[in-house]
Amino acid sequence: MPFIIFPTNILSITYFVVGIIQLITGYMTYVFYTQEQFKFDQNEYKNIGKNKDVLVVYFSRIGYTKKVAYEEAEKQKADILELKAKEKTENTSGFWWCGRYGMHKWRKPIYDIDVDLKAYKKVIIVLPIWVFSVSAPIREFCYKYSESINSVEYIFVHFMNTKFENVADEVDRILNKKREKFTSISLRLGKIKKVWQ
Repeated sequence: MPFIIFPTNILSITYFVVGIIQLITGYMTYVFYTQEQFKFDQNEYKNIGKNKDVLVVYFSRIGYTKKVAYEEAEKQKADILELKAKEKTENTSGFWWCGRYGMHKWRKPIYDIDVDLKAYKKVIIVLPIWVFSVSAPIREFCYKYSESINSVEYIFVHFMNTKFENVADEVDRILNKKREKFTSISLRLGKIKKVWQ
């Protein structure tokens, strides 16, 4: 006789399934709430903009990638540029909308930038990973401005236990240039768990 973890009557099975759904929904609510409460003070970074040879470019939906970008710009004393998407990316509803773009590897329209990328010796692109791939606004930036970038590095921000070297190769192909370096950061609820150099 096979082992059964719950009685085989329909009412008990229904309660079990509803309980699992409630558990998953509760966890997702906790994660989304925690993400939306994330804050950091960008005024604490005093060295940004002192080195005019390096530019840090980033897109951040909820702030995790923004914080990583500011830390890198502070370390490099670099200029910093935030990309803005023309479509909704904020909050929980933005998460689901952006997931569509990530899943299909679509480009998401961004506002034009008012920076001369050719003036910088190096551009460091800091990007979140969406559905195991390049986030859509960064994908658009890479296609749109590939000819203007002299030298490039990447910093990936995600929550998984993997380096995403295949994504780095994909960005290389989009830009039609080989990266100088890339770093992959596993970050969960705003806390760094692992860094690959």
